[in-house]
Amino acid sequence: MSTVLTNLSAETPEHEGFKAFAGLVTLKRELEDQLNEVEARIKALEPQLLAYLGEAGYEAVRVAGYTLSPHRDPWVYPQLGQSRQAVCNVLKACGLAHFVSEQYSTKSLTKYVRDLEVEHSVLGDEVLEFLPEGLARVIQVRPTYRIQARRR
Repeated sequence: MSTVLTNLSAETPEHEGFKAFAGLVTLKRELEDQLNEVEARIKALEPQLLAYLGEAGYEAVRVAGYTLSPHRDPWVYPQLGQSRQAVCNVLKACGLAHFVSEQYSTKSLTKYVRDLEVEHSVLGDEVLEFLPEGLARVIQVRPTYRIQARRR
């Protein structure tokens, strides 16, 4: 059973520290909300402005201390009907294997281990006994701690 301190004396440095932390979390969330709103507005304006530049034949517009211009950013994707693995195989065959890397998702693997901890009511290295033997030999579980802030 966990205990929660609900009456930390206001005169203590700890109270001020926790209060400051909660205030900063609130500010961070408000700023993230504002940033998401700004990004959505930019995303909505961008196609209109790109169309204007293209139709009007301008390479750039100078306004409010900025020079705004289209930027071409190529991205490579597999052809329709081709898989990422097929692209990897061709890259290797063409001598371009340095573009291919075999990885695992740390985030997904961590969630898997976290779910095992909950399922088997264990913590830390105790979870290793519930993993496939080979995997248990090559990974470690190192917890990190942070202050979590939830809105009431």
